Amino acid sequence: MSPFPGEESRAVAEESIDQWRAEQDDSEATTAAQQPVSFWTWLRGLLAGPTARRLDELTDMIRHNPQAPSNYVLRGEIYMGVGEYERAAADFEQALMLAGGQFDEEDWGLLSQTLRDQAGYGLERAQRKLARQPQRTESDKTS
Repeated sequence: MSPFPGEESRAVAEESIDQWRAEQDDSEATTAAQQPVSFWTWLRGLLAGPTARRLDELTDMIRHNPQAPSNYVLRGEIYMGVGEYERAAADFEQALMLAGGQFDEEDWGLLSQTLRDQAGYGLERAQRKLARQPQRTESDKTS
């Protein structure tokens, strides 16, 4: 039996529920803000953002860790998506070289093999796209 009669009891109960919900929301927001971002969450955010920002971030990552073939593969895929096939081919070639070297050095190079395969496939796609484009003359390149 409630100590509050009728309507007053319902208002107090609703106020308590609203207060509890607000506390839960605050608690969840604080917990989410304190948790570090996982690699996969970061990667999804990187791939979901605007193209220029993604390219800038990957270029910065390459500058800090030029021996990571995954960065070149990811940037090559972005370049493919925006029609920059020459840049994509250059990134895929670099990733292929790096991943191939790492595969030869590792005892069990599943990741390196996967990156090497992806880079090779990306390079083939970029070269096919480049072959279909009309050839640019030197005067086109300087203008």
